[in-house]
This record gives sequence, structure tokens and C-alpha cells, in this order.
Amino acid sequence: MSQAWKKLLPFLVGKALSLAGLIAPRKTVELSMKVFAKPRKGRVVSHQRKFLQKAGAEQLEVNGKNYHVHIFGNAGQPILLAHGWESNSWRWRKLMRYLGNENHRFIALDAPGHGMTGSEYFNVSEYAEAIAAAAKEYACATIIGHSIGGFACIYAAALYPEAGIKKIVSLAAPSSLKLIMQKYFSIISLSGYMQRKTFELFPAMYGLHIDDLSVENFGQKITARGLVIHDQHDTINGPESAYTIKENWTQAELIITDYSDHSLQHDGVFERVKNFINPD
Repeated sequence: MSQAWKKLLPFLVGKALSLAGLIAPRKTVELSMKVFAKPRKGRVVSHQRKFLQKAGAEQLEVNGKNYHVHIFGNAGQPILLAHGWESNSWRWRKLMRYLGNENHRFIALDAPGHGMTGSEYFNVSEYAEAIAAAAKEYACATIIGHSIGGFACIYAAALYPEAGIKKIVSLAAPSSLKLIMQKYFSIISLSGYMQRKTFELFPAMYGLHIDDLSVENFGQKITARGLVIHDQHDTINGPESAYTIKENWTQAELIITDYSDHSLQHDGVFERVKNFINPD
């Protein structure tokens, strides 16, 4: 596919959805949300397989759905790892190498529609529920999440205190799902009418209001200690999200770096994480 076509396709999709929404708004919103929630990449590819095959593999069932779990190491402090959008557990290889298997047991969870977890679509509420279930199952008092995985970790701690989460590292996380959806709307040039209909129909489709998925509304429920790391050069989730998270999560420490990007794959970041997760 040419670069010009790649740029044009999202615009054409948005125009088609905007026009269809004038005739059948509910069905069009459902279709639009499927487009939004379907990862285009993130499944395990050939160059990632060799590393992931070093891990033990287990399936964790949560509400009838199976999540793939990679287990690295068999001793030490258990740490749950939750990757972000269009990624998988392979993204943690550098951090795990830095922290060392001799002191930690890494429980890397593949999100819905990603890695080796089944399902076609991603759902942040389901991801948060799976994170809480995995934290409880594997006794992970410490969890680390990147991007939307970081947001899901924070949400999991707020909604499921019984999971026993005591420490959370949030890396480059957005402060709400609404911010991510608005970026999607902008990319496909979705009409203002269809944007409003999407948020209006969200409760009927997902059982909660879009604003429920905002740290401004659930941050005060988090009792776990937190380390929020964001880079000022992040063009995916701007650093303003980090300030919002810190403002609404009193137990969190905020670090803004200037030597990385959205990935935060940097030894300086890894050292901050190492100092935070080590037992007090």
C-alpha cells in the first residue's frame, strides 16, 4: 500500500461512517467502535517468537475468556507486566534484562486482541479486569504498564482492591479513554454529530459512561503507591496526561523525562523503575 493511500484511507473511512451515521447512527457507532478497537498489529511475529518461547506459557481464564501469560524466571519478586496498544509481551525484554531474572519473576500478560491472547478486539475494561485477576492469581503486588496498559493498571487498582496491588509503575499512560477516542476521531475526520452519538451510546454498548474511564473520576480510589513516568517528547500520549494522573492520584510520584519518547525504552527509565519496585 502506498504512503498516499495510507494517508487517504482513514479519511475515507471517517467520511463513510459520518454519512452512514445520518441513516443508522446506532449501527454506525457499533461499526466505528469495532474499527477503533481492532488492532492492526500486535500479534507475535517471527523475530519476537524466539524470545517469547523462553518463557513458561499459561492460560488465565477471566469471565470465560482466556488470556495468554508468559512467565519469565521462577523465583524472586513476582511482577506483572501489561503492554500497550498494538504491542505484546515482547516489548518488555529490555526492562526484564535490566532488572534481572535472578531477583524477579515476570508475569507478562497479553492484552485482548494482542500477542497470543485470543479475541479480535481490544477492550480496556476487560484488560483491567484481566490485570487484576492476574495480579491476584500470581500474587503480584507490583504491576507495570505501558501506554493504555498503564492506564488499565491504574484502573484495575481502583476497581479491584481485592487484587492486592501495592505498587504501580505507569509508563506513558493516557489519563482517560476519551482522549484516545478523540485522537481516533481526529485521524479519521469523524463528524461532530457522530462523535456526540458515540459518547451518547457508549453506556448502552459497554455498561459504563465514557467519563467513568477517566483518572479524574477514579484516581482517588487508588490506595497503591505509584510511579508515573512520561517523556516530554511523547507525541502519542502528551505529557499533560501525566500531570492529570498525578493530580488525581495522591500516592503517585511523577517523573518527566527529556531523553526518550513514548516507548520509554531507556536505561534512565529502567533505573527509576528498579529503585521504585525493590522492596522497601
